[in-house]
Amino acid sequence: MLVCPQCQFENPNNHRFCQRCGTSLTHKPCHECGTTVPLSAENCPNCGAFTGTVWLAILVQGQIEQQKSGEYLDLGRRYRLIESNSSALTETVDSNPSRQVLRGEVIDCQPLQKSVLGILLEQQAELLENSEDSQATNTSLWQKIGIPELAQPYLELQEKFASIPVVHDAWQEDKKEVILIEDRSNWQLLTDWWKDKQASVVDIIAGLKEMASLWDSFAKAGLSKSLLIEDNLRVDGKHRLALKQLYQNSSDAPTLQD
Repeated sequence: MLVCPQCQFENPNNHRFCQRCGTSLTHKPCHECGTTVPLSAENCPNCGAFTGTVWLAILVQGQIEQQKSGEYLDLGRRYRLIESNSSALTETVDSNPSRQVLRGEVIDCQPLQKSVLGILLEQQAELLENSEDSQATNTSLWQKIGIPELAQPYLELQEKFASIPVVHDAWQEDKKEVILIEDRSNWQLLTDWWKDKQASVVDIIAGLKEMASLWDSFAKAGLSKSLLIEDNLRVDGKHRLALKQLYQNSSDAPTLQD
């Protein structure tokens, strides 16, 4: 199904315009010059502006085969890897030395198509509605319907904390887990905002209070390392704390003194 970007109505895959409001389901205007460009286009053919929909991909597996820019991350050929810093995928920090964690940017070639995760979460709602087990937890249901373990901390925390990046899609294939989250790589570093004296004392105190409130929940979930990596701490357009991604703690759980 194609989800209309204007009214959210779900349309059949072969429709070019929304049945409800008439919005195009194949093209959009360039944000720079207004030229109509395909939804799957990476750049505007008229002015060259970047028009693609980009997600940050995180992959986990015992050993991941390196993929090149231009290759698709999924079997459905929806998410195409784009080059970042001369490599499509780069290794990132992980607490488990027996597995490899890679990160890279992908362009969404079918941005209006409902995601695999969206379909799985709909199944979860149906299971909850029809379940006779009143004690069923989100975690048990996520495992039952096949939501990757890598995505579960995001789903657990994103409703409680606005600073957590929302998971756009997630799936498992060939013992590989993949999640796609909002790409915040170009967002301003929290420390830069503080150093440039753009933030008032009140702003800084508010940010520190939010980090302290996050610490308890993150420590319980084994994610407190996420708050100790400078590059992971960003600010959004309203200068609110925003995390780039979540990091699992190592065997020696960090403390606030770290």
